[in-house]
Amino acid sequence: MTAALIIAAGTTPGANGFDPLKPVGGMPPVQRLVLVFQQAGIARVVLVAGPNNEALKKQAAKLGVVCLENPRLDSEMLDSVKIGLDYLQDKCDKVQITPVDIPLFSVETAKRLDASDEAVVLPIHNQATGHPIQIKAKLFGKILAYGGAGGLAGAVEASGVSRCFLEVPDAGILVDVEKESDYDALVDQHSLNALLPVVRVFVTRGGDGYGPGQQQLLRLLDDTQSLRLACQQMGVSYSKGWKMINNIEKLFGQDLVVRQQGGRHGGGSETTAKGKELIARYDAFVNDVREQTETIFDKYFKDGDL
Repeated sequence: MTAALIIAAGTTPGANGFDPLKPVGGMPPVQRLVLVFQQAGIARVVLVAGPNNEALKKQAAKLGVVCLENPRLDSEMLDSVKIGLDYLQDKCDKVQITPVDIPLFSVETAKRLDASDEAVVLPIHNQATGHPIQIKAKLFGKILAYGGAGGLAGAVEASGVSRCFLEVPDAGILVDVEKESDYDALVDQHSLNALLPVVRVFVTRGGDGYGPGQQQLLRLLDDTQSLRLACQQMGVSYSKGWKMINNIEKLFGQDLVVRQQGGRHGGGSETTAKGKELIARYDAFVNDVREQTETIFDKYFKDGDL
């Protein structure tokens, strides 16, 4: 599984007051990036935000992504990358990393990176490297342990792994919207401006169903083994989280979560084997639906013509 990591904390980006929620081409950069990754088939997206950025955290919850916090205002981008990689350990095979102020690369670029099996892949356009950078999970430990200079590039170089440069016809990998303003043409030509099918898949018996929100909650609970923490990361109340879990279990007629009462060692929750199976099955189902939808969409709306 491929994950995506969007960095919106630290001195890069944001040193000059960059606002990740200020529209770029009619859409906030963070939303644009999430949609690009999702259209590329990357469902697990993690955002690292700075401290006290409640508006960004709420936006992340609406977009269905995990939002982690970097508490330091004076940190470097690598510090935020480490927070994201630490969370993603054992949750993905590779990750695509980008700062939030480079939101104009295309869906096709993300797909081409994902198709590569190299340990480190950097997109290149007109002899200049850009974002997102793709890194395999086997390097996460070395990057997390790195304490030298040079940021993420220094950490990758110190790992001793050769970098693969992937030529892409995509100027968006280079455009930093915090520093540049002449990107209107790129926005107009962006892949998100094309007519695209957007599918939200639900499984239901006619009442409350199982869809993206329920999947996110169950996945976060599986990751954290704490419903309270899962609810915090999702931006929903603890009571609403329990209601969602109860509805999911009623829908499937299965115990999907094991509740552990508080005590000397504290309480917690974890998914059962059936809960883990549901997460995997829903992911596979959504991927199949997305692929079939693209084929059917081309039959009726190829090139966006009526």
